[in-house]
Amino acid sequence: MSLALIRVPYDSGQREQRQGAGPDALARAGAADALGSGGLDVVPARIETDLPFPTETTVAFELAGKLGGEVARARRSGATPVVLAGNCLTAVGVLAGLAEVPRLGLVWLDAHGDLNTPETSPTGYLDGMALAVATGRCWTGPTRRIPGFAPVADGHVAHLGARALDPGERTILEAGTMAHLDGRSWAADGGDARAAETVHALAERVDALHLHLDLDVQDPARTGGGPETLPGGPGPAQVQRLIANLADVAPLAGVSMAGYAPDRDRSGTDTRAALAALRAVGHAIAARR
Repeated sequence: MSLALIRVPYDSGQREQRQGAGPDALARAGAADALGSGGLDVVPARIETDLPFPTETTVAFELAGKLGGEVARARRSGATPVVLAGNCLTAVGVLAGLAEVPRLGLVWLDAHGDLNTPETSPTGYLDGMALAVATGRCWTGPTRRIPGFAPVADGHVAHLGARALDPGERTILEAGTMAHLDGRSWAADGGDARAAETVHALAERVDALHLHLDLDVQDPARTGGGPETLPGGPGPAQVQRLIANLADVAPLAGVSMAGYAPDRDRSGTDTRAALAALRAVGHAIAARR
């Protein structure tokens, strides 16, 4: 068994800009060593666009299709895919590549809801629709062209860490079809237990999990704070404990990480938090060999 470390260095269709510079920066900082610290071999890969005139939406869905193929290839070779990306929409490609998992659960760690649609978004920001795309609420035309992609049912999703919700996103989470724990509740006393209960309940309904971690879920008071960070969430140690806990409840079929902006990390705190999360991922996957 090995790990496939797949880099997708794009943010809003732009290569190696802002958070798109994060995957390669983490690779240089030792991502492979951190991920492999649990004892598994790490095989690197990188996804690029071939579009002659790239735009945000065309690049996002083209990369998702390519990533789905790379994730599926990694799985066939016996490797667990771990994706470093600039944007959360990359998770759609991971889901496509995990199509053979009969009942796939999705654990979504993010300070934002990511549940807007083109009709509800106040800004039109595509990445703010990532989980809405993953659950089949919008952009269904492009996702139908991604081999292997199928929307994840709300009952197979657990959203943890949100504290910046637009009205439409709040309505979805309050409807109760999707398990969720807000960031302040997770950060409060007893929050680790509530987070564990949330993922344990999901694990009882699925065969394996896709963990998606946007690093902005972490409280910037305990990290350097990237461009999307917001106060009031869990600390890095809490995120690492949750990742470790996943190894006890279900196999990790795939992992995606986004939200690291190296130009905002002058103190190196964000880098250390990201590498610590990757170490936790590597150990969690190795624990279920």
